[in-house]
Amino acid sequence: MKQKKVLYEENLSDGLFESNLIPMWIYAASDKKILEVNDAAVDAYGYSKLEFRYLFHDDFLGEEIPADFPDDSESDLLKQLSIHRASDGSSFVTLMVETPVTYDNIEAMIARSIKVFN
Repeated sequence: MKQKKVLYEENLSDGLFESNLIPMWIYAASDKKILEVNDAAVDAYGYSKLEFRYLFHDDFLGEEIPADFPDDSESDLLKQLSIHRASDGSSFVTLMVETPVTYDNIEAMIARSIKVFN
């Protein structure tokens, strides 16, 4: 069985997560509750960090867009195109890339949202 990557909280404080220009958040795998979010996600989606903490991963996700990504059975990366909603009601298409991690002893996913177009 493949070992899951571990994301330690101290890695969040080194700036790689927080200051990354790509919107990113970490959510619990069990209930999809948002556990952590970076500034780029706050800017892109318009929710404050506090508001994000009351959201679930699916709250701002819209319809998935069919895409034909090569099957890489060796990779833990999950990729999908989908329509996302910002706090002001606007929507945009993103490429979502998700990876399983352990965060604060919780099985979680780290999500990266790359805006494709409005």
